[in-house]
Amino acid sequence: MSLLVAVSDLHLDQSTAGIDRFGDVVAVLEQAAAYAIEKHADAFLFLGDLTDPNTVRAHRSVNALARVMSKLKQHGVTCVCLAGNHDVIEDGSGGTVLDSLVWLDAGPVYTEPTVEPLLNGQGDFVCTLVALPFVPVSRAYDPDKFVRAIGKVRHPVLVIGHLNLDGITLGSESTDMPRGRDIFWPIESLRVHLPYALRVGGHYHTPQTFEDVRIVGSAVRLRFDERDNDPGFVLLEV
Repeated sequence: MSLLVAVSDLHLDQSTAGIDRFGDVVAVLEQAAAYAIEKHADAFLFLGDLTDPNTVRAHRSVNALARVMSKLKQHGVTCVCLAGNHDVIEDGSGGTVLDSLVWLDAGPVYTEPTVEPLLNGQGDFVCTLVALPFVPVSRAYDPDKFVRAIGKVRHPVLVIGHLNLDGITLGSESTDMPRGRDIFWPIESLRVHLPYALRVGGHYHTPQTFEDVRIVGSAVRLRFDERDNDPGFVLLEV
């Protein structure tokens, strides 16, 4: 078994009733990274929505994640980043706020759908990773078609995504904080082609499991309708 630590939906540019939440969220991010280092985790997963690109707070948000990624790298923990709907820059360039993090060489940064082996900090195989980032207009792909085209893969398999789930109860991510368009998890294709894969997703702020997708949830409660959420980070085994 391999140990993974996952966080999602940091929204480091956000405030609650006018109160800046940057410090609160960074504290959870750093706590999650410290746990991953202490437990010698095989990988640390960030599943999208770091910051809106058009906010004046975007630069400090990217800096905060870069600092954590650098620390993880120093301690031999692979860091995986996945682009969410709040991370894309919809100006036709296909860029995201995560793009510069590639140069840290701390782990893969997924802005396009990908299938590849996930290796830990020592270069050992952890699992086959299938990345399904948010689908921007400027770099569109069909998640269902992509999954159906995947051939035989080495097990275990981890599917990470920042997509919509049909029928899930919507929260602040879709009401107070909407951004981008709705593109859905290819649930049926995953069940047929990758039936034993562990599926983990971002986007929704309430931690839960829906349609066999483990939703990590936001790191902190960002809106008053999230008062009953149990935020933080998630431990996974593959």
